Amino acid sequence: MLNFLIDTAAPFGLRLSPSKCELICFHRLGTIDKSILPTVIIMGKTLVWKSSVVYLGSSFSEHGKTLVAYKHRICCAESVVKRLNDRVFKRRGVHNKLKGHFMDIAVFSSLLYGLEHCAAGIRDTRCLNGFFLRLAKRVLHLEFDYHLSYEEAEEKLGIKRPSVRLSKERLRWTGHMLRSEDEVLREVLDFVPEGGARGRGRPRLQYYDTIKSDLLSRNIQIVGNKQNQFWAELKQQASNRLEWQKLVAQ
Repeated sequence: MLNFLIDTAAPFGLRLSPSKCELICFHRLGTIDKSILPTVIIMGKTLVWKSSVVYLGSSFSEHGKTLVAYKHRICCAESVVKRLNDRVFKRRGVHNKLKGHFMDIAVFSSLLYGLEHCAAGIRDTRCLNGFFLRLAKRVLHLEFDYHLSYEEAEEKLGIKRPSVRLSKERLRWTGHMLRSEDEVLREVLDFVPEGGARGRGRPRLQYYDTIKSDLLSRNIQIVGNKQNQFWAELKQQASNRLEWQKLVAQ
């Protein structure tokens, strides 16, 4: 299929660069022998199977866990912090509210990029908020053993913790998808896998579970128990753009 794409695109002046191509096989750990994966050769170069890849700034792992994506975005946000340290964050003459403004528009924008499309578990949320708390201590020039609460950090910096902002962006994107006329985009949300068996233990959280949690935090409960009923009722609420914006802003 890739070779057909290369041959078809060549007359139009388009070419595929093998050095920029990577392969990944999404699977549950222990279910696939990676040594028997097929060998893919493009333009005389063998493509390498990777355990994780980065595409458009988002990290994807073969086991599908979202914590890898969250840690990748934290590393990207750290690079923004390093560029702002000497100019803003380390200077005691800069007001804390202004530092918080820089954190909100620069650091959080890099931190939360692309995460509104991911499910968020408890560990993911703690990872985001823990980064915020560590950064707040550095920005406010506090000792490492100072007990800084989330509420105190938000009050001093004048911003909300990243998990709160991510919840708003997630609901805003979900409403946009539900109102969209593109059937493919809506199928991404209401797709429900059928059949199959899973391993022992608690099932992995889905995007559907994350949206339910975001709504419950705003005291909104959808009556539908099944996913198709849930998305149908949520689509009716999201159809009113003004009311949905008020819901997201809570």
